[in-house]
Amino acid sequence: MLRNLHIVNFAIIEDCSIELSDGANVFTGETGAGKSILVEALSVLTGKRARSELIRTGADFFKVEGIFDCDEVTAEWLKNAGFDASTGDILISRKLSKSGHGSCTVNGDFCTIKQLQILGTMLLHLHGQHDTMELLTPSYCEKIIDSSSSQIKQFYSEYKKIYEEWRQTRDLCENFETKRQENERRIDILAWEIEQIQKAEIHKGEDEEIDKRLEILQNHEKIMESLHSALYAITSDNGAQDQLGLAEKDISRAASYDETLASAEENIRTAVFSLEDAIGSMESYVAESDFSQEELDELQSRSEILNDLKRKFGPTLEDVISYLEKAEQEYDTLKKMIYDNESIQEKMKTLYSEVQKKANELNNLRMEKAQLLIQAILSVIYDLGMDKAKMDLRIVPAKEPVPIGAQSMEFYLSVNPGEPLRPLRETASGGELSRIALGIEILIADLLQHKTLVFDEIDVGISGKIGLQVACKIKELSKKVQVLIVTHLPQTASIANCHYHIEKIMNKDKTISRATLLDKENHIKQIAQMISGTTNSQNALKAAMDMIKLVNNT
Repeated sequence: MLRNLHIVNFAIIEDCSIELSDGANVFTGETGAGKSILVEALSVLTGKRARSELIRTGADFFKVEGIFDCDEVTAEWLKNAGFDASTGDILISRKLSKSGHGSCTVNGDFCTIKQLQILGTMLLHLHGQHDTMELLTPSYCEKIIDSSSSQIKQFYSEYKKIYEEWRQTRDLCENFETKRQENERRIDILAWEIEQIQKAEIHKGEDEEIDKRLEILQNHEKIMESLHSALYAITSDNGAQDQLGLAEKDISRAASYDETLASAEENIRTAVFSLEDAIGSMESYVAESDFSQEELDELQSRSEILNDLKRKFGPTLEDVISYLEKAEQEYDTLKKMIYDNESIQEKMKTLYSEVQKKANELNNLRMEKAQLLIQAILSVIYDLGMDKAKMDLRIVPAKEPVPIGAQSMEFYLSVNPGEPLRPLRETASGGELSRIALGIEILIADLLQHKTLVFDEIDVGISGKIGLQVACKIKELSKKVQVLIVTHLPQTASIANCHYHIEKIMNKDKTISRATLLDKENHIKQIAQMISGTTNSQNALKAAMDMIKLVNNT
């Protein structure tokens, strides 16, 4: 819902701020006063091309701002597009300078014109008597039909599932044929790589184990020399072992005189035992050492194999093992694609028949349920003065499966007796299109409840009973959806929950447009003015009050 519209330096509007309410917001005034400029400003605000000619004479720029309520669907779109959606409001601002430089922002962040247009369609339905309305396009016809029945919704959901399965199978077949040679070459490469890795029979951590053993074998001679030298230094006459033994006797003698040396005596005794353990370990190592040139050669050869695999598929041995698993999986998948291609082709043929059958059943159901909707639309537009109209739904089947199940769906219309049914968008006049659209909008108001509908003089050229019926229908619609109406018709103006009068005034040799919110008394006076051209006549005032009462109680 649009809650506030602020317009600065736009056409003949200098600075205008308009607060809007739920229900019907009516704008009246003389021709040329600036009513339709409000609609133009809304169009620019929601993505229509902005022209520097729209800048008020004498000004350097124009600016249009609007504050909208934000529903869950729109909030989700804002988040996905990178805009702030935490406030619950949507503030859209658009500015254009004389130099042609312009800016668009959403909640303070810059946006593109494309983003503004997408957001605009989510917030606003804007049409006048000569607009090609979204409601009357084939794509919106599809939406209306498929939302009109829970049975269609269920059937359409089932169709989309089988269509998606057929599409994926078709893509698989097409991909196979396109990449047949490439896949066969890939299989040969994978087979060679898998054989190389499997033949090596590697296991996790094997390279680390080999590197440790190679370090020992390659330095065996140095290790032996060092051990013999260490043993000689420890065990030779007057070596470390003898000297430590003498030290133990001396400290023991001293400790017998002074017990405070007991801990030192214990530490040296421990050192003697530790030294004896070390001597035993080194002597065992020397005795058990079994250097093998054959083992060294084998380990070096194995290390070269592992390093070669790591260079090709690594860098680590774990990476090589992981690569083998993925290569085996890819190999099996490609093999399956080759050997199962015939069965996939058969599956695709079966699914093709099923999806075409399902599409025919879906379209038959659409035609059946559409008749109820069409009768409801006709019932509304009969009341709006089109009692000779005929209407139908035309569905063009698709030669190949398509997402919606049909090539196209479109409403067809005949306004006058004897005329053939033609596409709705090509048949009716501007005023007739607007009345048909009004009828459709009344019936699908639940789909539009978060949008603002803008009608720019859709009641032009009608009066009397038909004008009253149009006003009543718009009033009915405004109970579910916010409606903005620019009108010259007193019947339509009478439905206002919020009534602005637009007038041109002269201010220091310049013409500006001003919007005045009417209270209840001035609302009645304005209706009287529209009925009889005067507000002084008691009859006109009574007629205005009667009309307001009539349209609001119908």
